[in-house]
Amino acid sequence: MSYQNKCVVCENIFEAQVPHKITCSKECRNIHSKKYHLELYYKGKEPFDGKCLKCEKEIENKAKSARFCSKQCKRKEQRRHSKVYFKTCEYCQKDFETKQKKTIFCSQGCVNSATRKHENVINICLECNKEFEISFIKRNRKFCSRSCATIHQNKAMFYKGSPVIEKMSLTKAKLMVAGKTHPKIQGSLETLKGGKVFYKSSWEKAFVEKIEVDNNIISFKYEPFYLEYKTTEIHHYIPDILLNFNDGTKKLIEIKPSVFLETKINKIKFKTARKYCLKNNMTFEIWTEKNNPYNIILNIH
Repeated sequence: MSYQNKCVVCENIFEAQVPHKITCSKECRNIHSKKYHLELYYKGKEPFDGKCLKCEKEIENKAKSARFCSKQCKRKEQRRHSKVYFKTCEYCQKDFETKQKKTIFCSQGCVNSATRKHENVINICLECNKEFEISFIKRNRKFCSRSCATIHQNKAMFYKGSPVIEKMSLTKAKLMVAGKTHPKIQGSLETLKGGKVFYKSSWEKAFVEKIEVDNNIISFKYEPFYLEYKTTEIHHYIPDILLNFNDGTKKLIEIKPSVFLETKINKIKFKTARKYCLKNNMTFEIWTEKNNPYNIILNIH
């Protein structure tokens, strides 16, 4: 069923599928939409005569919707219509008007006089527990210096068991295994069996040189992977070398001075490595200056 409707813009008769359609084309619809929105915007307002609503100067070279000749006039008009608060000055006790809700003084003079009236405050630093003197206006300060504030903030982030420490440990381990970072390196070696090696001590360099000429070893991997272990928080341990032998066996090697073998943290690391090797058909060995297959005499100093 079709309806004979009259367009409200061009007043032509047109056929429509619904009785409430009021425009005959897209052009007429756009014209009517603009007119409707303008009427809605200026509804209840005085007709605009092309003059600035603040200073009544003629508006030149502006958009059709412009109602002010400049930004200054627009701001002044907005301030005129903004809400006014009636308050009593906390210093001189005089009544005054303000457009700022949080204002408590009537003038800058009262602000200065009110802050000078109070004596300096003595606070106790939350970090070093020392007393420090501060002006009254800064009485809420909790630390005596920026360094104390930074130390206190770091303690809040890097406490024992902190997830931040665990995430940093995991990220560092992943980067080291991928070869994207080499902390505390002493130098590098180009090898045929293991590629480029960034060694961290003269001991590691000596062993890598011996491994390179050992005919029983097909290949090796320096810092091959990381193992997760836990103390008060989760850490990540990276063994030194993984050896691949001609007969198909594998050995995971940790190079360490004998004086460090009995430390608590190293015992936990070695226990973790032995468990991993047992599950993956490997052998775990610790090479020291006293016990190593190449009988290398190492300088422990």
